[in-house]
Amino acid sequence: MKTFSYTLAALLLFALAGCGNEKKAQEAEQVQLRSELMVVHDEVMPMMGELTSLAGQLKQTLQADSTLAPDVRAQMETAVAQMTEAEEGMMDWMANFKQPENLRAEMDHKAIMAYLSEEKDKISEVGAQIKSGIETGKALVAAAGNRK
Repeated sequence: MKTFSYTLAALLLFALAGCGNEKKAQEAEQVQLRSELMVVHDEVMPMMGELTSLAGQLKQTLQADSTLAPDVRAQMETAVAQMTEAEEGMMDWMANFKQPENLRAEMDHKAIMAYLSEEKDKISEVGAQIKSGIETGKALVAAAGNRK
């Protein structure tokens, strides 16, 4: 009977140790996915200043130049709206993003991974909007500068 108790205790310890290793592996997987999405954030966050500057230049041109052709004015207004949306998207994403360690008490590993994957998609979309806004803004600012 003693041997059985020792064997049972040893098996229980191994099982608990295995659970700890699995938990650590899951946490490492979560940290890895979080790192991947933060790469996207860290790439585009420094572009926010340029985006804001270009939007400001376009707004200034819209206010100051009453001779803009209606189609050019519409392009600039659309670009400013898209740039504002991209900026707001980044601010909203940053305000609402939850770190994996803050989710572990209420979500299981699969749900956390799904959340992080969804957040990676969101920040990738915001990044694409920022890059597109900068590209469009540069072209429109250059075109406005060539008109003068």
